[in-house]
Amino acid sequence: MPFTANQILIPARPVPDDDLEKIGSTVAGEVATKLGALLKQAYNHTRPVAMEFKKAAKLKDSKKLKGKTGLKYTITVDSKAKSILLKVGEGSKMLEEVVLYAKLEDLGGAVVVNLDKGDPTIDRASDKQAKKFNGATATAKDEDVKLKGINLKKKIVLCGHGGGPDVSGDKVYTANEFGSKSADEIVKFLIKQGLDSKYEGTIYLSGCHTAAGFKDPKSFAATVHKALAGKGYKSLSVAGTPGLAYTKESGDKGSVPAVLEEQLNKTIKEVDASITKYEALVKQAASELKSALDEDKVLEDQVKSTEQLLDGLPPEALPKLQAQLLDPVVRGRQTLAKVITDMRKANKTLEAGLKSEQDYMKKLKDLKRDKKKMADGKIDDDELWERQKNKAAVEEWWGHFGPAKATKVKLKADTGKLASLFAQVKAKLGTKSKSKS
Repeated sequence: MPFTANQILIPARPVPDDDLEKIGSTVAGEVATKLGALLKQAYNHTRPVAMEFKKAAKLKDSKKLKGKTGLKYTITVDSKAKSILLKVGEGSKMLEEVVLYAKLEDLGGAVVVNLDKGDPTIDRASDKQAKKFNGATATAKDEDVKLKGINLKKKIVLCGHGGGPDVSGDKVYTANEFGSKSADEIVKFLIKQGLDSKYEGTIYLSGCHTAAGFKDPKSFAATVHKALAGKGYKSLSVAGTPGLAYTKESGDKGSVPAVLEEQLNKTIKEVDASITKYEALVKQAASELKSALDEDKVLEDQVKSTEQLLDGLPPEALPKLQAQLLDPVVRGRQTLAKVITDMRKANKTLEAGLKSEQDYMKKLKDLKRDKKKMADGKIDDDELWERQKNKAAVEEWWGHFGPAKATKVKLKADTGKLASLFAQVKAKLGTKSKSKS
């Protein structure tokens, strides 16, 4: 990434006429030029980056800024190098901030490879994806691509047809070749082109059925991942699509999950169980947060009563009594405030996870309903495809095979309840295999 934590893009300068709404019109061109130069140099990225300067106007209602004049602003990268922030404050002290661009990792570019060069469908698809990631429509043919020396987290997008039907017994159609290559040939190709054994990014197999079967360890993507792991590639992930795939004009990938009735019913049960677990965790998290807030209120009242107790005592007695009575309570409340912040973040993560599972369940039920209509002769194959594409298709859904990525949460207090909550959060998130690309 060309960005580093807390990197200053625009140094502190006065807010034009103390009018926050004028920041965007004043500095947008300068920001675009600076970002453009960084992205062009690092990734040959030529697309404009849409910054949300309208958010600056919302800061005029901030209690921290109300009534203040001589305001200054600066534009920086956040402390995790994941977003761009507009900060506004007084003098050198920044009091408020808003996110102008939320996902810098999306600007990281990708190595996009066309494994079926000359095939009109794949030519179009690979060009769309190259434009999405790199701002240009040039894609490398498999024999031309160079992977040696690339950023260890940079995406690698292989574009091709997934083929090889397997519909025997209770098995789902799944690819046994991709881009006219077997899984072993894909691995040999990646190694030959210089893929570093320390690579820790994701290799996307952008074609039909490359991860069909819902977590199936025999899917093409899983086979490629296992083969790479056997060659010493322990940190990377391999991702594929869950069914018949297509590429939108935006470069985003869509897919209609390929499942048989038995698999569909099994998956619905699994997702339903996951929803139940999430609902319980969300409820527990809300309860724990309420308890923490109640405890904070008790400590706040204790601070006030202690301050009243100390008020009016002889000055020479105050330091010792304050150290004994007041300071421990104040420190305890500061510690609790950090715990509450962590708990609120965990709540948001859990609520997002629940919504994701609920949305997923709706798509699965739509798919099941339409498959029944086709079985009953109410819709034909072509209509089923269009209905599934419009209603049951998943966009940017990739079946991932790779290292578990548990959410790391630092606990700031030794409380059994909080530790129990986060243990469940981490266990759930660390084993979740479905993710957005």
